[in-house]
Amino acid sequence: MSALNDLVSNFASHTHSPASYCALFDTTGIVKDACARCQDAPPVGTAISSEMQFPIASITKSFAAVAILKLRDQGKLSLRAPFWSYLPEWTHGNRLSAGVDVTIEDLLTHSAGLPTDDPWGDRQLLASQAELLQLLQNGPSFDIPVGERYRYSNLGYMILGLIISSVAGVSARTFIENEIIAPLGMRATTFVRASTKCLAQGYRRSAFGAFEREPTADSNNDGAVFGGLFSCAADLVIWARFFLQSYSDIASPWDSVLSKASRREAQTLRQLIECDPKVPDLGFEDTVDGRGYGYGLRVFARSEYLAVGHSGGLPGVGCHLRWVPARGIGSVAVSMCSYGPAWSLARTALDAFAEQRVDAQLRASSSSVLAESLSQQLLNFATQRNVGDLERVFSSNFFLDTPESEWRKALTDWLNKGSTQVLDGARLIMISKLAFAIERIDGRRMKVLLSPETNPRIQKISFI
Repeated sequence: MSALNDLVSNFASHTHSPASYCALFDTTGIVKDACARCQDAPPVGTAISSEMQFPIASITKSFAAVAILKLRDQGKLSLRAPFWSYLPEWTHGNRLSAGVDVTIEDLLTHSAGLPTDDPWGDRQLLASQAELLQLLQNGPSFDIPVGERYRYSNLGYMILGLIISSVAGVSARTFIENEIIAPLGMRATTFVRASTKCLAQGYRRSAFGAFEREPTADSNNDGAVFGGLFSCAADLVIWARFFLQSYSDIASPWDSVLSKASRREAQTLRQLIECDPKVPDLGFEDTVDGRGYGYGLRVFARSEYLAVGHSGGLPGVGCHLRWVPARGIGSVAVSMCSYGPAWSLARTALDAFAEQRVDAQLRASSSSVLAESLSQQLLNFATQRNVGDLERVFSSNFFLDTPESEWRKALTDWLNKGSTQVLDGARLIMISKLAFAIERIDGRRMKVLLSPETNPRIQKISFI
């Protein structure tokens, strides 16, 4: 607990955040949380807890994506259809010179060719429904050809909000609140802010160093599905668990909100986010091995694990939610300062949590039992030479790729390198159902990949 307290305190101090909060969670709920203020924070109005509401900004996009997928599953729209086929207000046909249709999926994955529009988009939360429709009728400007590359577009999700309203027959905000938020029991999540005493106050730091309050207002149009929701940390943990639960074989009442298959679909990388050294980094907040976008969610491929989530930023707030599907854990962080880098706090806290949590949740108990059995036999084979056992545990390719004598030497070297006690505290890490790693107490790992056979066997071992 003290480690998380120190982490949040250091974050608040270094970023001059008047109110910072972070929670770590697993599939059962919040495991630990902490909050802190910077030293010169205003004396009042800077407390924040798991139950206090704040604007979640672009994390709202994941709710819009779930709404689109729900309507798709109901047979009311197609992700491959041109977006304007569901919008009677659109009168411009195909505006792209190549004559390529812009589909709903293109909008979901920020691949439509619309320009990156922060912070212009943030201020559109206060636009009226009539003003949003007028923008659509006038016709937006495209930046690049559809599908060419990722361009983060709030306008694209505003258009999705209008599509939800058109197809569902009710306001997009009403549809999301009634069909998604309410069934999940997320009582503090709404497009209408809570009373002042339950709402965290946001600030901006002026050029003179003083904190100034940022006003908070409700959104006024269906395009607000790009960033208009208010929520709290406790509810966002429910939202993350909703996605994590999609990897379980156990039936859940949440399945009626959106099927497990569709929830996994949203978490799957659809569009690569490229790093162009000639273009300033526009909000790409993570240093990772790879990153991309699914449906309303970013995918972060870190060296240790694959994470899914989203950031949110508005005048007065920065927030971030992420989780690790393979381990069933995650983090949520909030900074009540304009566009505060909450992603940094969430990422650092989750990295530490993943490292320390030996009993991290696994996707399926049958997978962990198999991995435990194979890992134990694998370690025993360092001194045993029973060929029958080898054939039962290793797939047919294994000793064709690596002669048995060479493999035994590599395994023995890995076991003997360093302290003789390295395996006393060794732990099993599930990477996926058919991949796992054995980690020594000194951090060295043996990564094991299983075959796709009916009875999976070891097909490859890598020593790290």
